[in-house]
Amino acid sequence: MINYLKTVLMAGIILCTSSNYAQTFSGNIDLGGQELKLIFMLNFQKNTGTLDVPAQYAFWMDLSSLVRSNDNIKISIDGIRASFDGKIFGNVDSISGTFHQYGMNFPLTLNPDENYQPPKRSQLLEPPYPYYTEDITFVNEKAGIKLAGTITAPDTKGKYPAVVFITGSGPQDRDELIVGHKPFRVIADYLARHGIASLRFDDRGVAKSEGDFASATSLDFASDAAAGVKALATYPFIDTKKLGVIGHSEGGLIVPIAASLSDQIKFIISLAGTGVDGRKQMHEEITLVAVAEGKSPEDAQTLWNLYEACFTAILANPDLAAKQVDSTYNAFFKDFTPAEKERLLKYPQFHKSQFMQLTSKWWIKFLTLDPAPYYEKLKVPALGIWGGKDLEVPPWVHVPPIITALEKAGVYYRLEILASINHMFQKSSTGALHEFYQNEITVEPEIMESVVRFIKGL
Repeated sequence: MINYLKTVLMAGIILCTSSNYAQTFSGNIDLGGQELKLIFMLNFQKNTGTLDVPAQYAFWMDLSSLVRSNDNIKISIDGIRASFDGKIFGNVDSISGTFHQYGMNFPLTLNPDENYQPPKRSQLLEPPYPYYTEDITFVNEKAGIKLAGTITAPDTKGKYPAVVFITGSGPQDRDELIVGHKPFRVIADYLARHGIASLRFDDRGVAKSEGDFASATSLDFASDAAAGVKALATYPFIDTKKLGVIGHSEGGLIVPIAASLSDQIKFIISLAGTGVDGRKQMHEEITLVAVAEGKSPEDAQTLWNLYEACFTAILANPDLAAKQVDSTYNAFFKDFTPAEKERLLKYPQFHKSQFMQLTSKWWIKFLTLDPAPYYEKLKVPALGIWGGKDLEVPPWVHVPPIITALEKAGVYYRLEILASINHMFQKSSTGALHEFYQNEITVEPEIMESVVRFIKGL
């Protein structure tokens, strides 16, 4: 999914009371009259944990660090540029402190929460698996970083076609964890059971991979994927004549870019990949999603107008992006009455922290990055799949320019639009974000069947 949907003000989770297990704590931060519940699941024994923000459909976000010193605790969540400093009372009866994000500070008290239950995900299977898996590391020599991932293969005796997964936007682990779903793990499992190997890896700077995620762009992630292809090709059970890349959302944007970097990539698969530059992409996403989540068309248009003003300011002077966004944001609300401003600011999407994230190097590149030129120069077969209910990357916007580009390239391609399927490739009635969370199914089998059919037909 696009970063706009994934970075929100958040905080707090934990389960049980024994220090040998994860403990669940929850608390609320005040967003100007609206409370947002944060749930931290903390394991003090292992100094690990996760953060859930149910109201934003954000689940199992890994903590970057958890440090406890006597009765003091410090938590970092680098993926959303947030942290929490607190003091522990009693036998971890409560934790009181301050949640920080984008220069804003929120008092937060966390209390044990024994009633919290994470959502069900029925396609996630536990080992032992009827296929071969191996955790590996490989090096992106250009970036000078080591990346960590998992190889999955039917076995190690034959020669199998293979794919390298590329995640969507925002810091993602190798499973592309989002709202409790692990789509890449589910797809890798299906592929291995149908004779196809794969490598999925943590984004740079995420989980066990080295590097700095915050300073990277889509072009850097394409370089990481090409390095993954190079590493996977060295394994004797990989058929290097049928080795490709598969990406979801931003990953779908990246696949033709990765193909331009490596002759070892023999095919590409784009799942809900974009076909226009980021600025055009965001107009459709912001307005469609806002309405689907219950905002009026007028408020959705106002939200877009604010984004568009910030985009214009950023691109006018990228070197002063933070200053430009800050002044643009403040000026935008000058023409609103106090009542109108108060009403709009009840929505987290209108908070300044949402717009300050636009100043990152990734955003500045994304706004002008057009995949069409990469598709036009493509030399390998391509598969593209979109959902008819996808509001983030609506196919009626993105598929036509991809068709035009692929026709210029003159390569074999197959593009599919599946009715009643959302951005996450689940069955959906509206495409709204809350359906991602509510759905127990992670990826509908018909999507994975199409992927297998394409690869085996090469």
